[in-house]
Amino acid sequence: MPTLNIPFESDRHAKLLARVSQRMKLARNKQSIQWEKWMKAENKMVAYLHESVFDAKRRLRRDQSGQPDYTTIQIPYTYALVMTAHTYWTSVFFGRNPVHQFAGRNGTGEMQVQAMESLIQYQVDAGRFLAPYYLWFYDAAKYGQGVIGEWWKDNKIQYGSLESDPDSGAPTQVSRVIQGYQGNSIYNVSPYNFFPDPRVTVGNFQRGEFVGVETPMAWHEILKGYQRGDYMNLDALQQYVASYRGQGDQENYASQVVRPDDQWLQDAQDPFQKHPSRARLLEFHVECSPREWGLGDATGTEKWVITLTADEKIVLGCRPLGMMHGEFPFGVIEPEVEAYGMWGRGLPEISDPIQRTMDWLINTHFYNVRASLNNQFLIDPSRVLVKDAEKGGPGFIFRLRPEGYGQDLRQMMAQFPVNDVTRAHMQDLDGMFQMSERVMGINEQMFGVMQEGGRKTATEIRTSTGFGTNRQKTQTEWISNCGFMPHAERLIKNTQQYYDGQRKLRIVGDAADYAGPQWMMVDPEAIAGEFDIVPVDGTLPIDRYAQVTMWKDLLSTLMATPIGQQVIQQMDVPKLISWIFSLGGLKNVKQFNVQVMPPGAQPGPGMVPIGTGGAGPPEAGGPTAGPPMAPPGGAAVVPFSPNVRSARLGMGGGGGPALPTQSVVAPPGAVGNL
Repeated sequence: MPTLNIPFESDRHAKLLARVSQRMKLARNKQSIQWEKWMKAENKMVAYLHESVFDAKRRLRRDQSGQPDYTTIQIPYTYALVMTAHTYWTSVFFGRNPVHQFAGRNGTGEMQVQAMESLIQYQVDAGRFLAPYYLWFYDAAKYGQGVIGEWWKDNKIQYGSLESDPDSGAPTQVSRVIQGYQGNSIYNVSPYNFFPDPRVTVGNFQRGEFVGVETPMAWHEILKGYQRGDYMNLDALQQYVASYRGQGDQENYASQVVRPDDQWLQDAQDPFQKHPSRARLLEFHVECSPREWGLGDATGTEKWVITLTADEKIVLGCRPLGMMHGEFPFGVIEPEVEAYGMWGRGLPEISDPIQRTMDWLINTHFYNVRASLNNQFLIDPSRVLVKDAEKGGPGFIFRLRPEGYGQDLRQMMAQFPVNDVTRAHMQDLDGMFQMSERVMGINEQMFGVMQEGGRKTATEIRTSTGFGTNRQKTQTEWISNCGFMPHAERLIKNTQQYYDGQRKLRIVGDAADYAGPQWMMVDPEAIAGEFDIVPVDGTLPIDRYAQVTMWKDLLSTLMATPIGQQVIQQMDVPKLISWIFSLGGLKNVKQFNVQVMPPGAQPGPGMVPIGTGGAGPPEAGGPTAGPPMAPPGGAAVVPFSPNVRSARLGMGGGGGPALPTQSVVAPPGAVGNL
């Protein structure tokens, strides 16, 4: 979208910078409170402990001499907690097909719902949403907030090639531009670089006045935006050199997570380059009155986006946001149910006291064990050579001084008694594990560990697992309603506003399991209407193998009773069996279907003429094929039974009881698909 022209060093430029700087200073000062907590969370995820002086000495001995030695450790229990919760959440949200499910509102038809679901799922697949989605949930678990940005991407791909000139034959450079992906696009935003209005909570950031996002951007991306008309004051940016690396950047509280270098100064190794190789930019989104801010004549309030350098020195872009959903284009999820705190807590912060207690228990126990492994003696130095005792090691020999010859050795040296006073620490450690399960709602079954204590019934395992999943179910419903559903609503609005193409898409969801077309043409008219978001209910997807087992048992039960056979008679059994096969992961089952051809046609492999009645040729032992039965209207009636494949191949009807016969009416000349 074109930008307003606000010349560098003009009064309008200075006033705009002053307005943005005041608000960003307020946001940065407030957000800096969280940096240390986020740094600690990152260190816990990598099980990092600051190295003490004694640990450093022992490490040097290990590295230089290869001598094994102990070190202080941190149990990676926080990592296990975060990844277990993350696994549950992502299984619930992304185990659905499609990921985003909708329902019609105010008379919106089912065909429109199918079209919207298919188009949004296409964007999820082609736009590569799943990787940012997984990081979105991971950030929420680790920091207490996960942030993604949303925008409509209309990608034009330019590529070049060297081609021979048809006249001279000399190589000529040719550049071409083709249409790339068009649709919604998302990207992850680090919580360090996300600056919402601090006068509202992060979860309610949409009610605030502004949102700022810092991001490093390569020069070629800036150049593309300038060519599209998105940016201005490019000359000022080329000439601008400063030592700024970002007031909001996390280097002041650097953790053990190694981050990319966002240095944006001109590359000193390339003296011919006359512009910075990278720039750290600030995308400042604000709801304002254009007339009050000197941006236009509109009297109401609108969402605007102002692009400037992160140190607020140069305005590079200024335009209305232009999205009809009327919200800031960001999605925030928080795992903790909290309404009044500025920030929610992540799992590492909640479990911090338990983590530190576990580390103390295991490190003190190991320290005591190491002390008991060292032979400690009380020695009379007047009768025993002390330097022999200091050598230690296996198979040691103590030499006596002449004054000790012929005397009782027990009077010269004695081993100092050492008791393991931390023996119960490992039992206390198990108690801390159980306490953590109660606090976090994540039990051993969710970790993938079976409880000890003898054999367990399926009901006991399911019940104990259910206690933990019920807690997680509440969190997933909270995340769905507060973050995931508003994000899906903005995807719908962006698609209805910007999508102007026509694309043939595969039908997704329940409609794809039924007979009928598997593809549909989607254009702007097909996705018109209003839609409700189907919320995530917080339960894990049904185990497909369990579904196959259930259907197998159900069919066996139905086959054993007359009433069950009547129920089966109302079903399309081959299609049901194919669907059961697909649940079990078997693909291309339809390649084994028998193709039925009209009389007189030459049958190919696996094909027989209509009207054989399930019999093979006379020489195979089956009855002679009769003419096909035709009801009024000329439609052919094809007798059908589950044993039709074996019978029509001349193998008889053995191998199990036959199901009730069902007649399928097909139009004249049609080829049946069993």
